[in-house]
This record gives sequence, structure tokens and C-alpha cells, in this order.
Amino acid sequence: MSDEQLHELAKTHEYVSDIKVYSPVDGVVISRGINLQQRFQPQSPLYEIADLSKVWIVADIYRDQMETFAAGKQANITVGPQYKTISATVTNSLPLFDPSTRTFRLRLEASNPDFLLRPDMFVDVTLEGPATDKISVPSDAVIDAGQHKVVYVEVGTDVFEPRQVEIGASYDNQVAVLAGIHGGDRVVTSGAFLVDSESRMRYVTASNSSSQ
Repeated sequence: MSDEQLHELAKTHEYVSDIKVYSPVDGVVISRGINLQQRFQPQSPLYEIADLSKVWIVADIYRDQMETFAAGKQANITVGPQYKTISATVTNSLPLFDPSTRTFRLRLEASNPDFLLRPDMFVDVTLEGPATDKISVPSDAVIDAGQHKVVYVEVGTDVFEPRQVEIGASYDNQVAVLAGIHGGDRVVTSGAFLVDSESRMRYVTASNSSSQ
């Protein structure tokens, strides 16, 4: 209760069955921890309220990109199926390492007009960086196999071998490959998913035949 409410009670000496609880900040309710006729203690959180007029965005980047995206650098945030773009700025917060994705988590700050950005949303972050002299392949050539990425390399006539690769930055429809393939390797750039599916079926078939 506010001081004003307490003073009003002291003045009227009237029993009050309903008490208005005012939030100390303006914002959007993120979560609610109270229900009708539920008892609670003074330290119990009733609501979590966030000011979404300015938000943080966390982007995953690779180690070799760390020096490129320094504090103060501008980025474009693409939101939703309408592909609306919002400008963001890299903060001076130290990027933390995520062992599950083996990437660094870069924090950006952006104004949030019309509340386009909401907590836990996924967005596309575009950061302009310098050109790289590393090997690159079309993004369609890289298959996400969960904990690792795979590219199919031609090792003979109509014979393809899966190679686990470590990928870096992506530019337009190209992805930089840091390790796993070499200059001159011929990779599957179209239909890689079909090649991957067929190779898995052949492996299952071979496994079933050997177990019988």
C-alpha cells in the first residue's frame, strides 16, 4: 500500500475490502504470480512487468567474428513475416561463451517502436563485416545435423562423402567454412538434403542386412 492509501485509512477509519496495488513502473506484464483469493506474503512477486520500449537482443557469433563486431557497431534486426527492419547497436557488454552451440553471445540494444520485439522472439541479425579470404560454400550445401554441420564432398563419379565442417560467418547466400574441406573440393550445392537422406537410408539398409 502506498503512503497515500495508509493516510486515507488513518483519516477515515473505514474497513476496506479491496485495495488497489499500483505498479512502480510502466510496462507490459511478463508473468503473473497471483490468482483470485490467493494468499501471499509481502515478499511474494505478484507480477513481473517489463519496459519494452528498449530491449536487448542476443546474437550468436563465432570466435573469428569477435574483433569485427566491436561495441558501438550498428546492426539491422529483421522482424516477422513482414520483414520489418529495426536498427540496433552492439553494447560494450562482454560476450559470454555458450558451450552448447560453441558460439559467443553478443548483446545488442535497440529501440522497440510499436513493440515489434517481444521476449523470447527469434529475429535475424545482420552485421556488416569485412570480406574474408576463407573458403565459402552456398548455404544450401551445409546440413545442420544437430551438434555438428555436414557438407557432402564428391570423392568419385557419383560418389559423395559426408564431411563434418566448422562454419563461420555467412554473407548473402554464402557460408564461410573454417575447417573440414579444402580448396578445390567439389561439394554438393543443390539437393544436399536428398543426398543426406539417401545416405542414411543406405546405412540403415546395410545395418539391417548385417544383423540378419
